[in-house]
Amino acid sequence: MQVVSIKTAAGATGGGLKWRNAGSSLMRIGLSDGSLFSFKTVYLPPDFPLDSLASPGAEISAEEAASLRFAAGCYRAERAALALVARAEQTRLGLKGKLERKGIDSAYIGAALEHLEDLGIVNDERFAGLGLESRLRRAGAGRGGGLCPRKLLSSLLGRSVPAGTARKALGAALDSGAERALLDSYIAGVFPDFDKDDISVRRKLRAAGFSGAVIRAYWEDI
Repeated sequence: MQVVSIKTAAGATGGGLKWRNAGSSLMRIGLSDGSLFSFKTVYLPPDFPLDSLASPGAEISAEEAASLRFAAGCYRAERAALALVARAEQTRLGLKGKLERKGIDSAYIGAALEHLEDLGIVNDERFAGLGLESRLRRAGAGRGGGLCPRKLLSSLLGRSVPAGTARKALGAALDSGAERALLDSYIAGVFPDFDKDDISVRRKLRAAGFSGAVIRAYWEDI
């Protein structure tokens, strides 16, 4: 198979070494089988002979053509992912499900999301932190609605945040001061007239995810 045309996204033709150094350059290539498609070099194998594409008429192997088509598929998956990210912050798992429902091959999705994670565009920890920050801010404004650590964790898991990442983010968000403020809000909303000698309340607070240390400190203050 032969290369009929190849150019950078800006429309300029050039040498392969320049493309290789660019790492994630966007290229557009035409092949002798009539196909014409765009791809990013970042999705090609590290040892792909980019120099061999430098001029029209260059011969490429079936394996090289397959690598180019794979890179093109990854680029299409990347574009679809970016369209979703542009609307709202996304998790990797959430994006994976949405892209699969669009019929995009899982191999393309995996490579594209790995690249977007490397760029920091997709970041599960950031997603979890922003979500927790928003909900805790609402709770601090008196709109907690019985919010507790268990509900916060459940909310993150329900939004496709991996369990380990969700627990780590929750631990970072709920320092002793933030957890105490959340506990105050929770008690005011759920147990407004509780008897401090009712040990069942303390058990329910532990079941809601509050730490023993913060619960003890609360009881010492009342």
